[in-house]
Amino acid sequence: EGTDLQALVADLPPGGFAVVGDPVTGEIATIQSTASPLARNATAEFSVSSPATCVDCGDPTCTSLERTVEIQLSHDTGVNGETYSLVPAGTNYRNLVTTPATWAANVGQTIDLSTTGTLRTCSAFSFYFEVEGPDRVFVTSTTTNGNLGGAAGADAICQTRANAANLGGTWMAWFGDPSAANPTPGARFTAAGPWARVGDLVKVADNLADLSDGTLDAAINRNEFGNAAPGMQYVWTGVLSNGTVAAETCSNWTSTAGLGRRGSVARTNAGWTQSGTANCNTLRSLYCFEQ
Repeated sequence: EGTDLQALVADLPPGGFAVVGDPVTGEIATIQSTASPLARNATAEFSVSSPATCVDCGDPTCTSLERTVEIQLSHDTGVNGETYSLVPAGTNYRNLVTTPATWAANVGQTIDLSTTGTLRTCSAFSFYFEVEGPDRVFVTSTTTNGNLGGAAGADAICQTRANAANLGGTWMAWFGDPSAANPTPGARFTAAGPWARVGDLVKVADNLADLSDGTLDAAINRNEFGNAAPGMQYVWTGVLSNGTVAAETCSNWTSTAGLGRRGSVARTNAGWTQSGTANCNTLRSLYCFEQ
């Protein structure tokens, strides 16, 4: 009553989840948007704590329509460090001030929130929690030889593959090109991380520094469709484990002659980006990072 659930679901941002509360009965429901890789599972409890003399909105001694709602939100799925914010939905609970306004949650952590606003009637109210999820990463399901047009050509392949999987966003390759104005991924990337795999959203790295310390949190072994990559799949990188450009880059990635530095999707150690070399006429995949 007082909340159009269909309209609420339609208003949810990708990955958002909503809390719907009845201030008279104290009943609560959670609704989530599942049509997104950012969908999260969470549970919540709330209580009306102000005005102090009022038990709930149905108390006849309540004369003020300003209410403070205390919420305990348990973050059950997702990636550690994601940023959340609370957004009012509908028109019944208005002019909200939330403390904290935004917060970063780890999986399994319970967050205590306080929202103060004007409750126009004693009908149900609702609000949702918007997820600012991690950037994503995948390994391409397609392959190319070493003549792919430098870093710009690698970026174009990543964007094409992301578009083919309807991932949205802007994508760049983990790619070293000594002829480029910004030869390393650290110089080219515009995102700061964290990054998580497409498909299962397992965190791969916290930030650029984490990508260049010789280890990953998890292997980049999911393709743009979220499917597992073959265990022995190799990837053109041209990047050493410390993030610098390798010596072997297929003549700046413009030739099928010579050697190119490769990585392995099976590795989480330095081998993820520098697992030997390959002849430039062989076919390899690319690592693609969302920006």
